[in-house]
Order: sequence, then structure tokens, then C-alpha cells
Amino acid sequence: MLYHFRVLDKRGRPTDEIVSQYMSMRDVTEVICLPDGRKARKDFRLNLPRMLAKMDNEIQGRKGKPAYPYYSDAMGCSPKQVPEMKQFLRSRGTDANYTPDGRLIVENRSHREKVRKALRLVDKDGYN
Repeated sequence: MLYHFRVLDKRGRPTDEIVSQYMSMRDVTEVICLPDGRKARKDFRLNLPRMLAKMDNEIQGRKGKPAYPYYSDAMGCSPKQVPEMKQFLRSRGTDANYTPDGRLIVENRSHREKVRKALRLVDKDGYN
């Protein structure tokens, strides 16, 4: 799962710099040590929107069905590649928006299908 951390300064205070890492739940701790020696603290507020969307689905009885719009890590890209991906998807007949960290904003089910086909991805849920 993707977790977001806020980098700490030398005094242990949070800065505006955010680091995102894929980690398993058992490896996640409150504070992590980055490869360059700095430390970062898990920021619950940055992870909150995804958790709230999941809770909203469960409250409204839509278990397993995504609330639209949602952000897709799997169909996303590096933030540096966003302009290139937008141009590529336009050339394939669909338009897409991305978050600043490179996740694809999926507007609705038909948009999801168009992007999936343009990227030649397989849907493991069986909606091929």
C-alpha cells in the first residue's frame, strides 16, 4: 500500500516535503529513516482521503464498488511523465487528468474502461 510521510527537519519538526513509499502494513512504522539519513513521520492526513472513500463506500452499501472519482495508482505514472501520458492518451482517443503525485483520476466506469484499453491493461475483476 502507498503511504505518505512528511520529512522532519534536524529538530524533529515536520517540513512541507512529502515522501511516498509503497510498504506492507507490517513494515510501516510511525517514523522511517530515508536513504539519505533524514527521518520522516507518517502523515495520517495525507492517507485520509483514500481511507474516507473506502469508509464512504461501506457506509452506503457499495462494498467493492468504487466511488467516483477515485485515484488509481495502477494506471498512474511518475509525476515527470504526466504530460507525456496525457498526450499519449489523447492520441488513443481518451482524455485523462492526474494528481500531482502521478495518480490517474478516474471519473467514471466508462472513463476507466477507455483508459484501461488505451494502456492495454487487464482488469482482474473481470470487466474486460
